[in-house]
Amino acid sequence: MAGAALFVDAASLAYRAYHAVPEWRAPDGTEVNAALGFLNFLSRLVPDRRPARLFVALDADWRPEFRVAALPSYKSHRVA
Repeated sequence: MAGAALFVDAASLAYRAYHAVPEWRAPDGTEVNAALGFLNFLSRLVPDRRPARLFVALDADWRPEFRVAALPSYKSHRVA
């Protein structure tokens, strides 16, 4: 629906893109497949949906403090 707001969960799309897009690296060796896949997804989604407003949410911390306080090992095995 044109004119509606579009809300995007950046963290989940970046995760999806990282694993769905073949490995791409910048000239300095930095992996860019997550960014490339995320931007490719948005470049198809926005013209298709034609939102009046686009909101992109990104979690700053993947280990919420209240969960870490309850269980110190919460997601401790994950690499930041």
